[in-house]
Amino acid sequence: MNWKPQRISTKVVIPLILLVVTSLGLVFILLTRHTHETVIRLNTAALQLETKRLYHFCEKAVEALIVDHTFGNPKVMNQKKEVVLSEIEMHLLAEGLDGAVFNQQHIILSTIDFVSSPEFEGASGTFEIQSKEGLLYGYYLYFPVWEWHLVSLLHEGPYWASHYRTRIFLASTAIVYLFLGFFVLLILWYGLQRPLSTIVDQLNADGKIRLKTGTRELDLLASTINSQLESILKEADAKVERKKIEHELEIARNIQQSLLPARCPIIKGLDVAAIALPAMQVGGDFYDFIPLGDNRIGLVIADVSGKGMPAALFMALSRALIRVNATQEHAITTVIEKTNHLIQEFSSSGYFVTLFYAIADSNNSSLQYIRAGHNPPLYYKAGDNEIIPLKGKGVALGVFDDLDLEAKDFVLATGDILLLFTDGVTEAIDPLNKEFGVGRLSELLRKNRHLTASAIINEIKQEIDTFADGAPQFDDITLVVLKVMEKE
Repeated sequence: MNWKPQRISTKVVIPLILLVVTSLGLVFILLTRHTHETVIRLNTAALQLETKRLYHFCEKAVEALIVDHTFGNPKVMNQKKEVVLSEIEMHLLAEGLDGAVFNQQHIILSTIDFVSSPEFEGASGTFEIQSKEGLLYGYYLYFPVWEWHLVSLLHEGPYWASHYRTRIFLASTAIVYLFLGFFVLLILWYGLQRPLSTIVDQLNADGKIRLKTGTRELDLLASTINSQLESILKEADAKVERKKIEHELEIARNIQQSLLPARCPIIKGLDVAAIALPAMQVGGDFYDFIPLGDNRIGLVIADVSGKGMPAALFMALSRALIRVNATQEHAITTVIEKTNHLIQEFSSSGYFVTLFYAIADSNNSSLQYIRAGHNPPLYYKAGDNEIIPLKGKGVALGVFDDLDLEAKDFVLATGDILLLFTDGVTEAIDPLNKEFGVGRLSELLRKNRHLTASAIINEIKQEIDTFADGAPQFDDITLVVLKVMEKE
């Protein structure tokens, strides 16, 4: 028996009207209650976008210097910095924003009279600061090449102005939707079921609608459905092509993963573990364990600028060069300097790589390291129950001829832990756009100090997943843990 839809009765329409009114009322109440959080997220996103634009100005300046081969010329470098600062100021004025550039907590460029200088933690984040003009909300990014902190700011008034506009917009939208809903219900009430039934019958018969009702909306619907059916056929062909591309990207991902160490090394007195989780099919982070003989091992963690396939290719080049140099040279500074010169020689793409390289010697329980613009690793000193960031002078590879490296060394003790990480760890965000942060990572390391290296990494990974709560991973996540064990 074939079922034919009939005209909607008043017994159905009246409850539908009440349901629509009630639903819109509830939605309006819920959205109004959450306006405060929405404004914070939107303003944070806007400030983040503007700050990233400032960061883009600086990246373009670095790329131009690389192309012009003017690195190492202080006069040209200072002139370029002044040009970039001028461009940043003009951009901020054009956008109606305030901003600043800080260098080691000192202001280089600002349109604001601050009461005190802000405290920056990590490579990026949000903050509130008091100025003589009132409270300011800001977002900052760290530019490692020139050691600047780029900041975009909004005054308290403009920051919350959209809160009131949003409430008005929600109220207006609710009223509009009430009228639209009532109008649609009237149309259904006076009988659209017969032409809709005919459309369904024609679709079931030959997959195409031939009905011409004379009603613009229904004829447009029929035309749209016919167009969509044609698009589905085209999409079927495009899907095959997408599958092919996805397959090739999966192959590239597998190749890149194969470049990473297949297993962690076994060194007397040391427990080592690592993990790399790219945000896309391929990524720019990498780590490596370089055997140097006589119970000595080289630890490398690095982060290439950019994303996707170009960053992955630059990552493969950087990893190969540092591995070759590390196995041929014994001086830790020479290894990095030679790697930098070869990167500049073989690559003209404008990419750079931040890197941390350390040599652990289990014979005398020593660790020597160099930090080339990378996030300072965390060193847990078991004897003092203290966590120390391993800092040191040095800039990213592939930018300057002279890296101004500073090699440091110290003695390891039983229970000490070294945690290497990339900025994808500390910059992981939750649904409210808050970052994981170095402080949370430090406390997590202290809390799990009694675990093995592999278990510490698992705890950090689970904590990041819990913190993100479903938010997408925007950057590669790489972790390396070295723990000093008791020698048998």
